Amino acid sequence: MWWDVIWAEGMFLAWGPPLYVWWTLCHHIIARKTDTQSAWLVWIPIVKFYIVCKIAGQPGWWFLLFFIPIVNIIVYIFVWMNIAEACNRPTWLGIFMIVPVVNLLILGVLALGE
Repeated sequence: MWWDVIWAEGMFLAWGPPLYVWWTLCHHIIARKTDTQSAWLVWIPIVKFYIVCKIAGQPGWWFLLFFIPIVNIIVYIFVWMNIAEACNRPTWLGIFMIVPVVNLLILGVLALGE
């Protein structure tokens, strides 16, 4: 019904911006911790994929792989395993980045940990 649509839009407007800020702020902190050049570029949505590949130590062109279905899941896991390693954390943390809600916690551990 129409109230379901209004409720869904309200939830998106309530949770969307704070989650985007959390996600991007953690990316920014991780980029700075790993001495990645131009860390501020993570605030630009599509360019974020490029910076994430650079943080993981992969070639910049790998960001194109994020736009290929199925391949993007494998690349996403691989990249986050490398980012976990770059943050001196166990690589298996990168696997959990595909799990909703858990990925927010893992991202915080990678960004705010030692």
